[in-house]
Amino acid sequence: MKGLLLKDYYEIRNQFGLIIPLIAVYAVVTSFIGDDFMFSGSYILVGMITMLLAMLPTSSFAFDEWSGWDMYGLTMNITRKQIVDAKYALIFITAGVIFLADWVALALYGEPVGSAAVIAFVFAALTLPINGIMTPAIFKWGSEKGRMILMGMVLIPILAMPLIPKDLDLTPWQPSAEVLLALVAGIIFLFFGVITISYFVSLYVFKKRDI
Repeated sequence: MKGLLLKDYYEIRNQFGLIIPLIAVYAVVTSFIGDDFMFSGSYILVGMITMLLAMLPTSSFAFDEWSGWDMYGLTMNITRKQIVDAKYALIFITAGVIFLADWVALALYGEPVGSAAVIAFVFAALTLPINGIMTPAIFKWGSEKGRMILMGMVLIPILAMPLIPKDLDLTPWQPSAEVLLALVAGIIFLFFGVITISYFVSLYVFKKRDI
């Protein structure tokens, strides 16, 4: 698996030359956004960091298709299961990188270290069901349709944002620590459940696919 992960790293590392300057630009722009905006600048920044980095596993599929890797790789001593395993390992590694990047960004914006870690964890965890939904589709239909699914998943919440009442006030809702812990535990269970089901679906689809 180490070799497969290194292959993916070598394929996507050039994208950091585009991603890092984009993050720097967003960091400058969001630093001028005040708290009177719908979302604070720090949340917008970590949202962009999350979205840009979450696309890396999909990009690795695109490079594989462009280079004909699947066909070539299966002529070597590599099983289809190992290829699937490496892609899901990349998803979890990417989520870890997102967590660290978001945590640093929030801390630099003055967010307390503890709450910054929780928020960063939530953003990183969100990438698991997103990639979990996309990955079986990519194994089945290819990266282009996977990108369309990603765009749809991103556009749905964006289009729904105007439906949120501007006078919505959540300050009266002050859940206890036990409620928050149960909520976080439920979200984690749900997300890891989605990615687990996704893994077995991808394994089934890829084993059945003709290459």
